[in-house]
Amino acid sequence: MNLSRKLPLAFGVVLFALVGAGLTGIHQLNRAVDAYGTEVRAAREHADATNELLVNFKTQVQEWKNTLLRGKDAKALDKHWAAFQKLEADIGKNAKALAAKLPEGEERAAIEKFTAAHAEMATRYAKGFEDFKAADCDHTAGDVAVKGVDRAPAKLLDEAADRFSARAATMADQAAGQARQAILLALALMLGAGCMAMFGAIRFSRSITAPIVDSVALARRVAAGDLSPVETRNATGELGELLAALETMKARLASVVAEVRQHADGVASASAEIASGNQDLSTRTEQQASALEETTSAMTQLGATVRLNAEGASQANDLARGASSVAVEGGKVVGEVADTMRGINDSSRRIADIIGVIDGIAFQTNIL
Repeated sequence: MNLSRKLPLAFGVVLFALVGAGLTGIHQLNRAVDAYGTEVRAAREHADATNELLVNFKTQVQEWKNTLLRGKDAKALDKHWAAFQKLEADIGKNAKALAAKLPEGEERAAIEKFTAAHAEMATRYAKGFEDFKAADCDHTAGDVAVKGVDRAPAKLLDEAADRFSARAATMADQAAGQARQAILLALALMLGAGCMAMFGAIRFSRSITAPIVDSVALARRVAAGDLSPVETRNATGELGELLAALETMKARLASVVAEVRQHADGVASASAEIASGNQDLSTRTEQQASALEETTSAMTQLGATVRLNAEGASQANDLARGASSVAVEGGKVVGEVADTMRGINDSSRRIADIIGVIDGIAFQTNIL
């Protein structure tokens, strides 16, 4: 699997585990809160209603006492007796309503007993009020008629209120216990998820770092010039591709180095041959330089000869000019000879000598 998929998958698994643990704890905590919000609240409401009944009941008893103590005043008598009767009706109504809300159990039985005792108490209070009025508002007559009648209902309400309070406290403790259990469960699940995530992170980290370590080691060996084969751990994904690419690079570098060495050997051999050829060329160049020096010497001598020949030619040219002058003069002489044929015989020998000289000069000129 590619690294681009491994990372989101790993984070997703860790996140899912943590979210699952958190949701489980929240669910358990919500159950505890719901239990507190329903059962505990209901128990509290029942306890409050019972306490309200108890307070109203004690207020009713106090109104009876006020009736007896202030009964001599007609207005006060009517006022307190009317308040007593109103409280009596309200208490009876509220007690029946509370009993209807309660499930079957000791608390409901206690409220029902209180309702019955309260109804009986109302009858005795009504008789006591009649006796009180018949005795000319003597409170002793009224007390005798209702003596101890309020104790049983009050005790029943006290017991019911205590039961409701105890039940509410028990439910609150249970809800708190469930909340603690939910928190501990969530913490345990999150701790387990964290441990699993840590274990998975270590394995995941090793699956990433191991190929990287092999890649770094391989790169360092290549950088150090070591192209020998080396064993590496198997890897997948991008890191496996990186390691395979480094292996391919190392193999290619080894091939290139082998080719470079082969070519370097060829270059060394060619360099040796070139050095030998350069040595031969140097020798031949020295020989050519020596021959060139000899040629230069010969050319110098040839130049001297040419200068000598040029000087001889100049002299021959002067002689030719002299000969030409002589020939001109001879021509004149021949003209004179035509006139004086007689002098020819005397001068023929001389002319022959001159012709011989001219032939010698011409011969020398041809030689040059």
